Amino acid sequence: MEKNIIYKPLSEYKTNLKLKHEENVDQLFDALIEESKVDWEANRSTIKKLRVDEAQSKYLMSSLKKQKLLRAFLIFLTVLFILAPIIFILYQVFSQSSWSFSQLGLALLIIGMILAVAGAALFIWLIVTKVNKKIETIKGDLNAVNKKIDKLTETAWNQTKDLNNLFDWTIPARLVEKTIPIVKMDPYFNFQRYDELINKYNLEDKTKNETSLFVQSGEIEGNPFVLAKNLKYFPSQKDYSGSIVVSWTEEETDSDGKTHTIVHSETLTAWVTKFFPDYELDESIIYGNEAIPNLQFSRKPQAVSNLGEGKRYEKAIDRKVKKLEKMSRKAIKQGDDFNVMNNTEFEALFHAIDRNDEQEFRLMFPALAQEAMKEILLDQTVGYGDDFYFFKDRMLNIITPEHLQRMDMNTNPKKYITYEIDQTKELFTNYNNEYFKHFYFAMAPILAIPLYQDYKSSDHIYGFDYDAPISPWEHESIAYSLGLDNLKHPLSITENILKAEVLEREKGYEKLSIKASGFQGIERIDYVWMMDSNGSSHAVPVPWVEYLPVKKETPVMVKTLSDYTRPKFLTNMEQNNDWKKYFEGYHLSNNNLLFYKNLVAFIVGEKQQDLEPKSLDDIFRNSL
Repeated sequence: MEKNIIYKPLSEYKTNLKLKHEENVDQLFDALIEESKVDWEANRSTIKKLRVDEAQSKYLMSSLKKQKLLRAFLIFLTVLFILAPIIFILYQVFSQSSWSFSQLGLALLIIGMILAVAGAALFIWLIVTKVNKKIETIKGDLNAVNKKIDKLTETAWNQTKDLNNLFDWTIPARLVEKTIPIVKMDPYFNFQRYDELINKYNLEDKTKNETSLFVQSGEIEGNPFVLAKNLKYFPSQKDYSGSIVVSWTEEETDSDGKTHTIVHSETLTAWVTKFFPDYELDESIIYGNEAIPNLQFSRKPQAVSNLGEGKRYEKAIDRKVKKLEKMSRKAIKQGDDFNVMNNTEFEALFHAIDRNDEQEFRLMFPALAQEAMKEILLDQTVGYGDDFYFFKDRMLNIITPEHLQRMDMNTNPKKYITYEIDQTKELFTNYNNEYFKHFYFAMAPILAIPLYQDYKSSDHIYGFDYDAPISPWEHESIAYSLGLDNLKHPLSITENILKAEVLEREKGYEKLSIKASGFQGIERIDYVWMMDSNGSSHAVPVPWVEYLPVKKETPVMVKTLSDYTRPKFLTNMEQNNDWKKYFEGYHLSNNNLLFYKNLVAFIVGEKQQDLEPKSLDDIFRNSL
């Protein structure tokens, strides 16, 4: 069987894999359409009517707003026309001036008052007989249109329901496997894979200040990897400022001997520095391979890679090469191991100058690997170029690409669930193509090394073990998918670090205690004494926030399902009467029961305290 080794990742993506994956995505969507038996044209017709009614609703809302503004303006004029003569009369009564009008002036005054009253009456008539009726008519029309919109929206959701139910967490992973057969994605990150990375490849486990937001594990030719998005807390400091304006007077004498009082003002600004809880996200590929077991190095993106071809690039490379050759000569004199390779351009671009083993470095990067890596680093049109950090610690490789930080790799199918099939197709297509591109170019530095693909782990895992416990990283990822608002302390105003403790574990299920750690914020004020330019001292208030730790523990139940998909789960939740009776008895539904990858999880509240985990086995066996 052909192994489909990818020797030149960039060229392979450009000439083959990009188009192949797009075709796979289109084919899968068409297959889902066929399986769901949705009526695409009927949905288009519904959406067309819906958009017309939405436009009509928008127009009516605009008209209603204009009529209400007109009514407010007429009310203002009415009040003005009524109050104007009253104010005039009161002014004349209470002022010192006497009432002295000519016959013409008196006549004009009377006429003006009559006109004011008539105008006010006219405005009231317009409001009551015209504007109010118009407003009520528009409200009626708007209400009717909105009812049509609600009905059409419900119809559209019903038309797309069977398609939406087919979308699964595993779709992006399955598509990657189809496009690149050497990549195998795990249903979830189990303890078997976790233990392999920790104990065999010496992956350091996360500290108590780190948590996983999402993980996807798998293997390439038997060599394990995990794509992990982690959140890390670290204590930091924040500067707060406060200011006041102070003033003072001084007496000055001018050239004429006259004394003047001069007022001076000054803004005093004070600062205080206080503890601040900070967080950072990190998304990396962690990959284990035994082929080159002793080599250590690190590298980071090099600015020279983005210069493009031309004299600027050549000059920049020449400068870097000269520095590297100087380092090499110095290393030889000092008896160190660093020695520049013949391909000095590759050395300048990859720039792994802290390597500890020249022989293994050359074994890792033969001519083919150098050329493939150079293509990746210099690319500015196909992938993401030189945007990755590469850390190798013996058998462990960690790739941290900048482009991965900008992509949501959490494969929750809600991303493309809508009531409009055309929009769903666009979202489905765009997300799965972008997922593949981001994943592929995150893995590209690994794929550029032929020896890594040629080497199969001695402890290659043949088949996924659903009986193996769930890994701690996946526990945290599950917890975040249940919703942070459901787990964090109510006073917490910061991000939260979630850690899981296994309370009970039996075959097929685990009961966890999810510990959420965050910080509440308390408003404080410090007063800092400062001296102004006049020598006076002032207490300047500086408001700041005191962050105090808060924690909350929440019990969570997780059930593994080896042969379940989201479509199968939803079908049973909606149509299986035994399921309905069972879950309704424990107040569980699609609203608080999470189907995640091949797992089902829920928060154990008061209504679920008596639920026997083993009873879930009977329920899930009794499926349609």
